[in-house]
Amino acid sequence: MDKKKEYKVKAKALALQNGFDQVSYYGEWNDYLAYTASRKEDEGRCIGYPRFILVKDGVATLAPYTQSTDIMGMTSMPKGYSETLL
Repeated sequence: MDKKKEYKVKAKALALQNGFDQVSYYGEWNDYLAYTASRKEDEGRCIGYPRFILVKDGVATLAPYTQSTDIMGMTSMPKGYSETLL
């Protein structure tokens, strides 16, 4: 079994333990395979950032929400920045 499939099984097990019932492969981040965790009943709804499960060396970890923007490749505004974007 390839790593992506093997790690998806581990991500799904952790998702089930935390109230989610499905996972989707998102990509690679800092040597982790990243999966989004969600619930089927929430399909089509999107409020806030996704919840990520990170898997590396066979160990799945629920990433804190504060890490979501890093995983998604987004950056925050520099400290002290006060200009508007528009």
